[in-house]
Amino acid sequence: ADLLYDCYNTFYNPANMVLAVAGNVTVEQVLAVADKMLKPKECKKIERSFEPEPETVVESTVVRNLEVSMPIFAICFKENVKTPERTLKEVVESEILLDIIAGNTSSLYEEMLLEGLINPSFSTEYFEGFGYSAHIFNGDSNEPEKVRERINAEISRLIETGVDKDTFERIKKKHYGSFIMNFNDVDSLSNALVGAYFN
Repeated sequence: ADLLYDCYNTFYNPANMVLAVAGNVTVEQVLAVADKMLKPKECKKIERSFEPEPETVVESTVVRNLEVSMPIFAICFKENVKTPERTLKEVVESEILLDIIAGNTSSLYEEMLLEGLINPSFSTEYFEGFGYSAHIFNGDSNEPEKVRERINAEISRLIETGVDKDTFERIKKKHYGSFIMNFNDVDSLSNALVGAYFN
């Protein structure tokens, strides 16, 4: 309990907070509500320390037996991080690359879906933060090892043949379109404002 309270009182502090608001409101309205609801707290300097991250993978396979109707998997490719944080360009490149490899419009996704290796829960993610990053493929499958083999084979094929220009342009336009669509959603706008601030 003491540790939880220490974390709460340190991090959940107005001095360590960003407030992003999207909608039909004025700055004055937002500040009036914030001033009324937020209690003043002493500003605490936050010192973060991180354990050194090894370059190699600690365990290549981890299996846990739990009560689920179908096995859940995550196939991760750890990056050797040279700088503390990824640039926006690197994040966008990685997200486009994941879509090219196994996004829901890729030939690999369609093949695995038709063969019953995956279901529509399958997704990809570029997981990154201060000092770490990984490309992740996850979902449900009765044959996760086969899914891993197929993903590895597709990556090897793309390394050998390169990415088809039409495929790249299509995926790039898809990402651009998704970004534009976010302007129709106040939640997405607020999250984008917070992300932009921290970036």
